[in-house]
Amino acid sequence: MFFRRFSGHRIRWALLSVLLVAGVTGGLTTIASASPTVTATNLFLISPRALDFGYVPVGSTTDEQTITVTNVSGAPQLMNGSGGGGGVFGGVQNCQGTTLAPGHSCFMFYAFSPTKVGAVSGSAAGTWNGQAFSFHFTGFGTPRFLITPTSLAFGRVKVGQTGKPQIVSVENLANKPVVMNGTAGFNGVFGGAQNCNGATLNPGQSCQMAYTFTPATVGTVHGSASGKWNGQAFSLTFVGTGQA
Repeated sequence: MFFRRFSGHRIRWALLSVLLVAGVTGGLTTIASASPTVTATNLFLISPRALDFGYVPVGSTTDEQTITVTNVSGAPQLMNGSGGGGGVFGGVQNCQGTTLAPGHSCFMFYAFSPTKVGAVSGSAAGTWNGQAFSFHFTGFGTPRFLITPTSLAFGRVKVGQTGKPQIVSVENLANKPVVMNGTAGFNGVFGGAQNCNGATLNPGQSCQMAYTFTPATVGTVHGSASGKWNGQAFSLTFVGTGQA
C-alpha cells in the first residue's frame, strides 16, 4: 500500500496537511488560500473611477482631482501607457516612464474647464502596462459673469431732460482674466455708455454699463435691451415716467 511507505511521523504530517487544507477545526486554525497569480489585468489598483467637479463658472479651470495608480503586482513595474485624455476634463500624469516598486503609486490629475453653461459629462480610457482603465467625469458650467441689476426704474423725469444714470455691473466670476468683447444693448430713450468693451477683467473685477432715461413724451415708458458679453447673453428691462 502507498501509505505504508511513510514512517509514522510522515503519516501524521500528511494527515495534518489534509486537515489544514480542508479547514477542519478541532483546535486547528484554518489556513487562508494563497494569493491569486497576478496577471496583466490586475497589476494596478486604479481609483477612483469617477470624478465630480461640481459647479464651475465658464472660463474657469478647477483645482486638479487625483486618480491614484498603485502597483499591486508584487514586482517592480516600468510604467508604459496610452490614452487617458478627457477633453474639457483634461489633465496630466506622472506615471509614464517611471518604475513603481511594489506598493508604490503614481498619479493622474484631471481638471474641469467648462466652455458652456449646463451639465457636462465626459470619459477617458486607456491602458497602463496592458491593464485597461476607464473614468467618468461630471461637472456643471455656470455663467462667467454676474450681471446685475437687470431691471431699472428711473422714476419721474421731465420731458426733454435726462435722468440720473443707473449702473449695471458686470462681474467676472471665473478664476481667470478675461478680455471683454460684446455689446451693451442701448435702446432709444434708455441710452447710455459702458466701459467694458476691450477691458481686461481679473477674477472678481467688474466693469459697468450706465443707462439713462430721456423721455420724449409725458407718461410712463417701458423699454428693454439685450446684448452679449463674451458670448453670455443678457437682457434688461427699463421703466420711467415722462413729466411735463
